[in-house]
Amino acid sequence: MRPNAIRTFVATAWLLLPTIGCGQPEPAQPGAPLQYYIDSLYLSVPDTSLYDPADYCTIDSARVVVDTVGYLNGHLIVELQYSCTDTIWCDVGKAILYQMEAEHYRLLYTNFSDCTQIVMKPAYVIDIDSTEVLCTRCPIMGSGGYVDERYWVWDTAVSEPVDLKAPEATCNALSAVLPKGYSLAWGGFFDIAGLSLDCYVRKPGDVNASPTGGKVSIRYQIDGHALKVVSCQYDPHDIDSADPPPDN
Repeated sequence: MRPNAIRTFVATAWLLLPTIGCGQPEPAQPGAPLQYYIDSLYLSVPDTSLYDPADYCTIDSARVVVDTVGYLNGHLIVELQYSCTDTIWCDVGKAILYQMEAEHYRLLYTNFSDCTQIVMKPAYVIDIDSTEVLCTRCPIMGSGGYVDERYWVWDTAVSEPVDLKAPEATCNALSAVLPKGYSLAWGGFFDIAGLSLDCYVRKPGDVNASPTGGKVSIRYQIDGHALKVVSCQYDPHDIDSADPPPDN
């Protein structure tokens, strides 16, 4: 990705910079029984003397709810939802796991946050043009419309879920249509079900809450493990408010 594209179009989180947000991918690891994750998953304490380990939530003080999300390429997806009320650093959290074989699961994703900062929404699986997509979308409070969102498709070559990627294609499409110095307004809306991005545009000097640079609309299609841009249209005269896609 070109550095100038990163600086110009940083406003729309997942499509441009997938690591924005609280949720983190988990490295590949051996499978383990589901009960192992229920009993042993914990929050890592930062390696610094500024934090007291007693402030962090452990499994002993958390309430864990196990929900079935659905199936991705025949593999069961489950979500562990945590709530914890006796700490100052983390009050809510979730983990997404996928079944490898029999009773063995692998950790795919974790997200822990103060409950005043993020709203934990359940993950879900949808079918888009005969491709199953695992989705998680958690609104980030006070962020101007950001959600911590991640999407996965199944990779048969490695027999595991992989991230559905879009940043480079999106930045290239925006670079081709937006005037120099224009940028996306904070919190553009990506609709995974419709494979579309609709976002308002700031002219140089615009405040984020009042963009006057028009609107950009991008349509995608799934191409393997990535989103391919099918069309990218810029209307400099459309400055009405955009409505975010509905929560699933």
